[in-house]
Amino acid sequence: MVPNNALGTNTTNTYLPLGVTNLWNAATSSFDFSELSVGDTVEVRIIVQPTTTNNNTEIELDLYLGSGGTQYKVPFITTQNFQFAGLYEATRYTSFPIRDEDTRTSAAQFKAMADKDCTLQTDDFFVKVTRSG
Repeated sequence: MVPNNALGTNTTNTYLPLGVTNLWNAATSSFDFSELSVGDTVEVRIIVQPTTTNNNTEIELDLYLGSGGTQYKVPFITTQNFQFAGLYEATRYTSFPIRDEDTRTSAAQFKAMADKDCTLQTDDFFVKVTRSG
C-alpha cells in the first residue's frame, strides 16, 4: 500500500463532482468511489519519489480496483528500472472507467513492489471524475 494521510498543505476537496463528498479515505489510504456511478470515468495522476539504495532497482506501482475474484490492476509504473542508487521523481497519469458495482463499492489502493530495498514517498495525487450521464 502507498500511504497518503491527506494532511498535505495542498489537499483539497473543494472541486469534487456534484453529489460527491470525498474520493479518498485517509484512514485506509484508499480511494472510495462509492459515490460515483458505473460508467463514470476517473483520471488519476500520481507523483512519487522513490529513493533507491542499490543500483538497478526495479519498482512497479499499480492501482488495484475491485475485490476478491474480480480484483484487477491499472498499471502506473510498470517495472521501471532505476539504474543508480538515489532519489528520483516519477509522474504517471491514466484513466479508467467505473466499470461495475465491484469497482464502484470496493476500496482502490496503490500498491508498490520492488526487487530491492527502497522507499517511496507520495508527493501528489490529482483526481478528475467525468460523469457518464
